[in-house]
Amino acid sequence: MMQIMTAECLRQDVHGLTYSGYNIPYWNLKSGRIRKNRPPLPRIRTQDIDINAVKMMMAEGELPLSVLRCIVLQSDFWGDPDYFRSFFPSLVIPSQRTNDDELLINVRGAEILKARSTVYGPIPVAYYERIIAETGLKPVFLGQLGNDYNTKLLQSRFPNARFVKSQGVLEDFEAIRGARNIVVSLSSFSWLAAWLSKADTIHMPLLGLFNPSQRPDISLAPAKDARYKFSHFPVREWVGSHAQIEDLAKSDPSEVINTERLQALQAEAKARRKEQREAAMLALSVRARRIKPYGTLLKWAYPQG
Repeated sequence: MMQIMTAECLRQDVHGLTYSGYNIPYWNLKSGRIRKNRPPLPRIRTQDIDINAVKMMMAEGELPLSVLRCIVLQSDFWGDPDYFRSFFPSLVIPSQRTNDDELLINVRGAEILKARSTVYGPIPVAYYERIIAETGLKPVFLGQLGNDYNTKLLQSRFPNARFVKSQGVLEDFEAIRGARNIVVSLSSFSWLAAWLSKADTIHMPLLGLFNPSQRPDISLAPAKDARYKFSHFPVREWVGSHAQIEDLAKSDPSEVINTERLQALQAEAKARRKEQREAAMLALSVRARRIKPYGTLLKWAYPQG
């Protein structure tokens, strides 16, 4: 979904640009075959590449053909979510939804509890306690709940909360998307459902993959979106150790930050990645120049439209 959002934004801004080779069955979106073994085209690989520079290359004819290989995780590039609310219409009504006086807390569990990646992992329960106390809303935990240490911890700390196990991919997505008050988990799935929502408030923990101090190549905190409330966490490399699991039950290590502080963190992250972004653009430019003489042949070899 995030790849096609990036491609769609490029199509809107570059006259004559088309894209294909995608298949998203949940929304009945399909065009062309996803072809991997073809003559080498310039590949957009880096998720924080200078996408506006890429757009300029396309508009000036310097990049007539390319392959979008990565997920360009730059929320500012996607602009206002209203366009993509229609692009990805709501197709199901989940059986379990939240009311206006409830706070939907999405839970990412399953394999990430076993340290699938150091930028994932569960969120300290005191963070949830603070938000519940500040908002006065009734907590509803929804998602990957099971017979695991994180679920048990949540149930013990929030005995009066409502717990809703995963209802399925689309159902969970729409349950998050339809909520008025949301706390996202460390998950692009959770983030996108919340971003596409018409929620009054979205609480976003800047932890793991959302923390610009830890992942300077990811920029998914929409600083200009008034719905969002941000809490910045210390850098944590999640390995699922006994000590880290114990820390989940301790005090809230996060700091509530305003827009100015977030933008400063994002600026620092961008500065740290300057050389990598420039190298990615140079590699793309070099490959684009190499294939330019063969443009007609390559357009025949690759699907168009």
